[in-house]
This record gives sequence, C-alpha cells and structure tokens, in this order.
Amino acid sequence: MPTLSRAAVRASTVFSAALLSVAALAAQGVVRDVPSNSPGSGTCSTAPFGNGTAATANQRLQFVVTRNELGSTAGWITGLSFAPCAGGLSQAEFFEIGLGLLPSGFGFTGHLDFDDNLWNQCTVWYPLLSSEFNARWSRSANAWSTIGADASVWYDGTSDLLVDIKAIGNRASGGNSGVHHDGRPALHVAGWTGPMPATGTVVNTAPKVRVQFGVADKAAFNVGCHGLALALAGNAVPGQTIHFDVTGGGANLPVVLNLGITSPDIELGVIYIPGCWFLSDLAITSIVSTTDASGARRFSLTLPTSNSLNGARVIAQGVHANPALPQFVATSNGYRFVIGPAQP
Repeated sequence: MPTLSRAAVRASTVFSAALLSVAALAAQGVVRDVPSNSPGSGTCSTAPFGNGTAATANQRLQFVVTRNELGSTAGWITGLSFAPCAGGLSQAEFFEIGLGLLPSGFGFTGHLDFDDNLWNQCTVWYPLLSSEFNARWSRSANAWSTIGADASVWYDGTSDLLVDIKAIGNRASGGNSGVHHDGRPALHVAGWTGPMPATGTVVNTAPKVRVQFGVADKAAFNVGCHGLALALAGNAVPGQTIHFDVTGGGANLPVVLNLGITSPDIELGVIYIPGCWFLSDLAITSIVSTTDASGARRFSLTLPTSNSLNGARVIAQGVHANPALPQFVATSNGYRFVIGPAQP
C-alpha cells in the first residue's frame, strides 16, 4: 500500500508536538512478570476468559500481586498482559479491569465479597484500567498477550495490588481462551444468569500476569463496520516509524485517521449509523487522505525520539466516507498503543 507524501510529514510534525503535551508522568519503561517470565508454563484455566461454553460465559475474578512482586517501586502502570494456552481471538460483550491498592499481606480468607474488597479493603481504587463493549483480545499461545488499557494507574510502591476482572458474554475462536496459572489464590465466580453475584469462592487459579510500566504496547479493540478495518504495524518505540493500515473501503474515496488520547466508545446508532462506533476523541490530530484502487490506505508516522514520552497513550481509528453505504460512512475498529522502550 502506498504511503503518504508531504502531507504525512506535516501530520507527523503535528503528531509529535501533540504527544509532548499528553505524555504520562515518569513512566519507568519496565515490566514485572508475576511470578516469573515464563508465559509458556503452568496449568491452564478458563478463568476469567472462558472457553466458549455457557458455564464460562460470565466470569468475575480477583487476585493479588504483592509489592515484592512489583519491585516495591512506585510508577505508572500502563497495561497488563496474560499468558494464553492457545492462540486465537477472545471476545466478550463487556470486559472491565480495575486495580486497587491494598495493605500489604491481604488475603481472601474472610474476604469473599468482591465489592467489599474494592471499596472497603482497598485504600485507593481505580475502577477503569480497561472497560469496553465488544471487547476483543488477540491471543498468542504461550507468550505474553496484552490487554489494552484505557488509562494509566499510579502504583505507590508500598501496597499490594488487587486486580478485578469482569468478563460478560465470553466467546472464543481459535481454541480455548484459557490462561496459564501457577496455583496462586484468587476469588472467582462464573456461569451466572441475571444479576452478577456479590460473592465468590477462593480458587487456586490466579493467572500469570505481566504488569507494564511505560513500555511499548499495542492492542486492537472493538469492531469496525461495513468491512472497514485498522491494523498497526511496527512498535511504538521512540524514534521508530509505525504504520496504520486502513483496509476494506471503497476505491479512491476519502479516509481519515483519527488520533486521540481517550476512547468515547459510543455506538453511533444514536445518530442513525447503527453498528458503527466512535472510538477516538481526536484530541491529537486527524489526518485526511484518499484510499487507493483497492480501498486501502497506509498512514506512516515517525515517533519523536524523546524518552519523556514513555507511557504516553494514543487511541487510533479510521473513518471512511463512501456514498455506496447506507449511511455514507464506515468506521474501523480502534487501536490503543503506548509509547516506550520495547518489551523484553
């Protein structure tokens, strides 16, 4: 696919300047692998991502990462990765991860109420590390696979970390959505209908997890409409070039790449464009171009070299005008990426 010419250079300059204004504070550029950097070992569990059956479709899971496992070092948590047992695509009607800071030494014995653990046991609670409808998780077998985050969370370096995951309407393709675990305790409930249960049962299936502090990361989220799709090639490492590939459009028609810092996550049926989503707040820039004869366009942008951008988060989405469509517009899936040094 062709790249943009002078328009891309101008857009890259705007992009670089805008990023300098939204960079996260003092993200270190490190990862903490819990319990170790061994994503291909351990027992497989369907908690909390399911295996495509009704019994695992709805799940809630809480587990603790200790301050020692986090290096007892303060910093901005910019994302989490898990260790899938099989590759493929996991999807959920609704998916949410929250993080809380707990007094060191917390255990689930006598603490079986999910919300009580969040609101009364945690000293600080961040409810929306990641929250989305039509959630998607691309899994790589036996390798750390990121869950894209909506926001960064401050970790104080002295507390334990409570991870709370809600996965509603799990479904999977390409194999089991199980993740590796090593027998650590977790609070879990699954398979309900109606209201979400208030309490769970202690199980020894807390997943292995990589906690990311300002490292390069990328993850697709939500879905496109009318066949429009967005892919991101390259790593969001300072000084490197990343490529945004929009495909599935009509030939020689307008296409826009929107770059923002948050996702409104609004379904556009409210303005009579059902099935399409507004996924980027446009806070950084919008780059206008035209599709080629195959209905595609590559937008290529070079990231600034400054390490002060470590931890900066960007939300990308493609939008396409096409008079052949019922509402004359198509939107792509979204892409979240975090700028920082490459992960090990």
